[in-house]
Amino acid sequence: MITVTDGTSTLLPFGLEFALVLAALSFVALVACVVPIAFEIRRRVMRAARLVEEMRRRADLLLDDCRRTVRNVGDLAAITTTGGPR
Repeated sequence: MITVTDGTSTLLPFGLEFALVLAALSFVALVACVVPIAFEIRRRVMRAARLVEEMRRRADLLLDDCRRTVRNVGDLAAITTTGGPR
């Protein structure tokens, strides 16, 4: 039985009342499943962001090492073509 705000009560057909209860239970079950999934997705996205940042730092270090190597190879080539110090 559903009570209306003015104090009167009205009787809903059983099928409608059952459908409303089933809908409410379905909504609760949906929220109970979606909330933990949302937290897990958030945790994984944050972890992925940290991993991407770490990869970027390491790529910057690798780029610096590559530039230094190219510069050293260029210096070595300049020394060998000019005869270099003897």
